[in-house]
Amino acid sequence: MQASSSNGRASDSKSEGWGFKSLLACHFFYSEVMSKKKKKHDVQVEEQHHSGSKLQDLRLFWEQSQAEIKKVAWPDRKETLTTSAAVILLVLIMSLFLGGVDLGLGKLIESVLS
Repeated sequence: MQASSSNGRASDSKSEGWGFKSLLACHFFYSEVMSKKKKKHDVQVEEQHHSGSKLQDLRLFWEQSQAEIKKVAWPDRKETLTTSAAVILLVLIMSLFLGGVDLGLGKLIESVLS
């Protein structure tokens, strides 16, 4: 007999009361692989970190930083101006709205208390 839900859809672990844990055997294999990769990466980072003097470490950091900066997709002038204008407009609108709400609630509280 195969399990199915009352609405005719295929059963899943949540509707059959199996809980939220994965029933797949590959879950354990995946965690083993990921832990091995993390250990290997940690060893590589540690080897790079102990490369020598502070000056060499600083030079390596500078070179890696420059390489990462070259990968950044910087916005052009038009995009920068458009998004900046949108942010400024939204800030103005929200400040007027919140100022109005504050003023209104202040008047309401004042009239209730007096």
